[in-house]
Amino acid sequence: MQSDNDWHEYCDNGALNLKLIANECDLSRSAVYQNEHLKKEIKRVAIELFNNNIIDRLPYEEKSSTSVSSAIKRDRSNREIGKLHEENRKLQNKVSELQAGLSDAKNKLARYEAMEAILENTGRMPR
Repeated sequence: MQSDNDWHEYCDNGALNLKLIANECDLSRSAVYQNEHLKKEIKRVAIELFNNNIIDRLPYEEKSSTSVSSAIKRDRSNREIGKLHEENRKLQNKVSELQAGLSDAKNKLARYEAMEAILENTGRMPR
């Protein structure tokens, strides 16, 4: 068997690219899917690659099992996105409140600074 790095060329989306393997071996694509001897050897190699964590799924598996897991992943990510949107909205509201409070504090500070300047100059507190 080739080294692990050589097999990365023949992987696509976490699985073996059977069409590319067929082209490299001068075989038709249908032979790779219909010839039981070829399928057996490809499965044997794929199991080794799967055990070495080079591929994520074995060839000739039905896509329905992967589509179910992808639907679960998509649902989970949609829920996470919803939670993040909600948290983002809450944080934006909090920022708006804090900015309003900061504006009020700046206005009060300016007023007290003006009162302090008048008090220093005249010695009297303005009304």
